[in-house]
Amino acid sequence: MDYFAGIYGNQTAKDTLGRAAKTGTFAHAYILEGVPGSGRFSLARAALCTLAGNEQDADRIARGIAPDVSVISVPEGKSTITVDQIRTLRSEAYLAPHELPFKAFVIEDAHRMNEPAQNALLKLLEEPPAGVYFFLLCEPGSRLLPTVSSRAPTLHTERLAPESMDKALCALDARALRFKQDKPEEYAYLLSHCEGSIGRALAAIESGEQDILYGTVIGLLELLRGADKAALLLYEKQLPDKRENFCEFLLHLSEALRDILILKKGGEQTLFFRHAEEVGEYCFAFSERALSDKIQVCLDYTEQLEYNVNLRLARVRLLEALWG
Repeated sequence: MDYFAGIYGNQTAKDTLGRAAKTGTFAHAYILEGVPGSGRFSLARAALCTLAGNEQDADRIARGIAPDVSVISVPEGKSTITVDQIRTLRSEAYLAPHELPFKAFVIEDAHRMNEPAQNALLKLLEEPPAGVYFFLLCEPGSRLLPTVSSRAPTLHTERLAPESMDKALCALDARALRFKQDKPEEYAYLLSHCEGSIGRALAAIESGEQDILYGTVIGLLELLRGADKAALLLYEKQLPDKRENFCEFLLHLSEALRDILILKKGGEQTLFFRHAEEVGEYCFAFSERALSDKIQVCLDYTEQLEYNVNLRLARVRLLEALWG
């Protein structure tokens, strides 16, 4: 059975993992790098199902109930994977498997391991126990230590083109097809803004986040081109109150500012705005220097959010910086 068949795109990664699993050349660890929702976890799961060798074990892995497959992630309310989590993983790695012919550990957001945690994992990657596999899922440009990344081959997940995204979404979820039929413009906008990530697109369709964030960005731009700083600072309550959503908001805001800058310079293609005509009034409101400065503010605050900063304070300071 081909457990990779249901994964869209990522042909190189599928071929590499599938061939290694079937020929006995599977590495003890792999780094799967790509944006969230781009198939990283699905690739790891399909590879483990292939390694299992029988449908009963593969089914348990696919349903997430195999006791020999562990998923390590950032604890709720924390910003990093800690050294204590990796020490626990290391202890479990040396125990014999319960049901499967191997043990496996999938580390989600591996780039968010703190340095002591990465060093603790390094010792395990240098001398791994027999029959134990590791998958490190991380985002592009991750901050894995060079000593860690050198211990495992890196496979990159692909960004699907909008046409492929359309086909995949409509095949996977009836809600996507209804959304496409009912709101074709919003659907096209979603396809171009989910960074080739099926998971991100499905989440946006389910939560309606795209429409919400679009309106929030437009509201902020209106205040930024006005003269009422007090109203701008009060807008802090309208910004996303979850770290992940706030990062997404910053991405959209930087895209909107980029659109305005590009059109001021004579360009036409937009990333955030659904129609270039929407950008006109903003082109007169901001200078090229101001737009460049505000884009940099968005990038700076996105980087800061990787650390355990106070989110409410970050939102207030963001608005102060954007006003300046």
